[in-house]
Amino acid sequence: TSLSAAYKRADGRKIDGRRVVVDVERGRTVKGWRPRRLGGGLGSTRRGGLPGGKRTVGDDRRRSASRDRKRRSRSRDRRRSRSREHKRRRTRSRSNERRSDRRSSRDRQDSSRRRSR
Repeated sequence: TSLSAAYKRADGRKIDGRRVVVDVERGRTVKGWRPRRLGGGLGSTRRGGLPGGKRTVGDDRRRSASRDRKRRSRSRDRRRSRSREHKRRRTRSRSNERRSDRRSSRDRQDSSRRRSR
């Protein structure tokens, strides 16, 4: 819509060296919007069930499909991040091992030198 286009173009733009903040008059422009102090702010996904507890037939299937999609993407993200972490950990630990090996070998050399004196 033209409102959202205007909002996107103007918000954050600089005029006379000052950044402009554009706010939307939600009371007039967004249907069904209520301020948080009057019970709004929850959004349609956070509200309780329909009065009487009745649901439409296809509702449940749509919900479960979108949930599955979200779960799959989350698990993929988790796998990716874990594999990255694992690689990082491995390289760090190897370098730490090398450092500690060097230190211990130096310590051995130092102690053997001390003994020979």
